[in-house]
Amino acid sequence: MRKRFIFALLMVSTINLIAAQDQPQAASNVAADPQVVSILKGMATLHSQIDSAQTLQAKAEAWLNLNRQADVLAKRMTQLLPTTPGSGPPTPTPTLNQIADQSKVMGIVVNYCEIGTDWAADSAGYVNYLNLWPDGPNADEAFWKSKVEANACGDFEGTAEEYEQGIKMYGDFIKRFPASSFTARAKSQLEGYQAGLHELQDQQAKPAPANSHN
Repeated sequence: MRKRFIFALLMVSTINLIAAQDQPQAASNVAADPQVVSILKGMATLHSQIDSAQTLQAKAEAWLNLNRQADVLAKRMTQLLPTTPGSGPPTPTPTLNQIADQSKVMGIVVNYCEIGTDWAADSAGYVNYLNLWPDGPNADEAFWKSKVEANACGDFEGTAEEYEQGIKMYGDFIKRFPASSFTARAKSQLEGYQAGLHELQDQQAKPAPANSHN
């Protein structure tokens, strides 16, 4: 019953997207974008596999691949954001919001970040992979995407607390997954955070300049 409901909901969303072709050309291009259509179809298939999976491992793999596809969808949605020179940051169109709604129905939320002016998928699928198969062959990727470099909307202010959190985060990843393909990146990031913290501490240790008196 739930599968039929999801399928019906996706069909209604697809019809709405097709109807958007009667709107301005920019919306039409987004609705009919071959890459978006292909990604959404793939996500629908993976969502169905999650429901029908016979083992925890199969369910975990489906969640992982669903989140991977959502990441690709978010990247493509960012590319399709309308931009007008001199008009400020881009604003998501109703059609892009409909696409985000479809992704949410299939289990992965895709949000627009005004600070970064981009779309980003959350890490629910990666988290589910770790919960279902914590020692699986792709646990390092799921850990990296959900706990280390998870998509987040915000500014890095360069505080001591942020540097310390980063040092611990990358250090923990290296200890847990020393042979991961992400380890080299983690080591590079760790060195950058350590250097940033040392520089900040040196600046804070310098005495304040004395006021000059005439």
